[in-house]
Amino acid sequence: EYRIVLPEGKIHWLESKCQIFYNDRGNAVRMVGTILDISDRRESQEQIRLLQTITQAISEAPNFDSALEFVLCKLCDVTKWNFAEVWIPFVEEGVLKLSYAYSCKMPNWHQLRKDNNASIVRGDTGIVGRVFTAKKPEWIEDIYARPQDIYLSLEKTAEIGIKTALGVPIIADDRPIAVLVFFASKYSPQDEKWCKRVISVTNQLGLAIGRKQTEEALRESEERLQTIINNNLDGSIVVDKDGKVRFINPAAASIFGRTTEDFLNKTLWISTPKPGTTEIEIKRKTGEVITAEMRMVELFWEGEKAYLLSLRDMTERKEAELERLEMLKQIEKERSLLSTVIQQMPAGIVIAEAPSGKLILGNKQLEEIFRHPLLPSKNIEEYTEWHSSHSDGKPYFSSDLPLGRSLNNGEVIFQEEISIERGDGTRGIILLSSTPIRDANGTIIAAVATFYDITERQIIEQKIRELNEDLEARVRERTSQLEAANKELETFSYSVSHDLRSPLRGIDGFSRILRERYGNKLDSKGQHYLERIVANSQRMGELIDDLLKLSRVTTGKMQRQNVNLSAIARDIIKELKSREPQRIVKVAIAPDLIVNGDPSLLKIVLENLFDNAWKYTSHHSQASIEFGSILNEEKLAYFVRDDGAGFDLNYADKLFGSFQRLHSENQFSGTGIGLATVQRIIHRHGGRIWAEATVEKGATFYFTVN
Repeated sequence: EYRIVLPEGKIHWLESKCQIFYNDRGNAVRMVGTILDISDRRESQEQIRLLQTITQAISEAPNFDSALEFVLCKLCDVTKWNFAEVWIPFVEEGVLKLSYAYSCKMPNWHQLRKDNNASIVRGDTGIVGRVFTAKKPEWIEDIYARPQDIYLSLEKTAEIGIKTALGVPIIADDRPIAVLVFFASKYSPQDEKWCKRVISVTNQLGLAIGRKQTEEALRESEERLQTIINNNLDGSIVVDKDGKVRFINPAAASIFGRTTEDFLNKTLWISTPKPGTTEIEIKRKTGEVITAEMRMVELFWEGEKAYLLSLRDMTERKEAELERLEMLKQIEKERSLLSTVIQQMPAGIVIAEAPSGKLILGNKQLEEIFRHPLLPSKNIEEYTEWHSSHSDGKPYFSSDLPLGRSLNNGEVIFQEEISIERGDGTRGIILLSSTPIRDANGTIIAAVATFYDITERQIIEQKIRELNEDLEARVRERTSQLEAANKELETFSYSVSHDLRSPLRGIDGFSRILRERYGNKLDSKGQHYLERIVANSQRMGELIDDLLKLSRVTTGKMQRQNVNLSAIARDIIKELKSREPQRIVKVAIAPDLIVNGDPSLLKIVLENLFDNAWKYTSHHSQASIEFGSILNEEKLAYFVRDDGAGFDLNYADKLFGSFQRLHSENQFSGTGIGLATVQRIIHRHGGRIWAEATVEKGATFYFTVN
């Protein structure tokens, strides 16, 4: 057997046979032979071998894609086509998607898979769609003559040299399951012989794949059934007619308190029970006896008559039933307790079920409030029998009542004031609160309402209001008198200050003239007395000024607004440093301390506190002053702290009194009015002021602003 190539390029296989004839001397004289074209036989043999190889590969393939890829490679090897790929049905009906399986015999053609954007095609378009729909192969000799039928980019196909295409369906159970598409690098006219060969391969492929899919579906079905049975909470046992166990699932073995291995090929009974459902007692391996429900049906197992036993452990159900009965007793007991508690409550109470609104429980206090027996209303609409109205006299609709709103909308109502018509014809005022009762899932199952009779309380409150109005009138009168007194005091203060300032100016002026003109004529004692007169007149002027300030902060009208204390503090310190630039004082001011108050009054507070801190640290070569805030009794308190002279806390009660001083004039100058002024301003702001100190270790003044 040998191969020849005809002039047109076709390959044929020939088989030659010959016989040699010899003469008397044993020499070959002639040869007679035959030459037979065995191309068809050869192709048939190759076809059979190919089909056998494909069938075996499909049966051994781990999945559908692997089987398809093997077939593509084999077909490309045999047919010398350069590239092949597979299209398979997508989840959406009438749509095909590109499979992972493909075969490529040209190195530069692998780029086709990377550049192919058409990974999904409609089942009625192009070569893929037509082959799939018609279930027939289609040959395209020149793809450039029919570009609309090819899903690849013509630019890319021209670049790598694709010329011809062929689409072949794979049929299983008379339905297409895939489309094979082949591409060649040369123009090839349709070859019916080759097409038949490929179709025979794909038919065999369809049968093999269909069989494999059927086997796979059967295997998956058996696995699902086995999984369901093995994971079923009910026990399943299959026994033959002699009572020998042929199958048992873990749940059944667990009911017996054993393993499945304990039962296989063991006899379960001596006499066969009748089919049906019954309760049985089972003695477990531990000796425990449990109750089970058994249902028996006949079936065939491996061709022989057998029985399926379904077992369900009834122990938990029995226990649950006992527990349910116990719970019912407990519920009845709790209901009795609840009823007793409700009857002892001072408020009227009613409970209505949802969604009907039927009143199911109430107490005698409710009847006393309404002064007639409890109306056993069947639903929410009948609540209008209570003749309720709003405080303005507008009547309630039944669904508007708090109890109806809690039942319908889940609304929680707290002490809604309602006017009612009582059984004796009188009207009363009640406070009604209502809330829904929900189960574990949040569903409204009932609602409870409480009724407080506030009729008497309202009468008392009316009397209190009348008394308050009378009291307010008296307060207004006293306030008017006080305002008049304050005006008189203010007038008096100005009058006094004016009357005092005139003689003081005279004393101060004549003292200065005396010192300038006659000072050299006075001896040292006379000059000392003169200095005392000048100093005391100046001190008297300062006292008058401080008294006026104290009067203003007490009687003036406050103008509240947001005030930045930190900014005021910085301005005050700047002024103090400009007076005594030689002093070394470390100052720390917390930023953005904002309060709501009168800016001019709060400035006086900080001026006095910082003046004191500056003054009482003056005898130290180096000093520190701090302004900040702390939380005191859940309120923000502001402080001015220094490390100066301090004071003895035993005398702290004198700090804020007028003209009270804890240091002598020789130590530190002052009038004793500053802290009294600060305290009055803080009190006017609804706050308080206090101090902490240690002698020669400094003092801290705290204040709050309401």
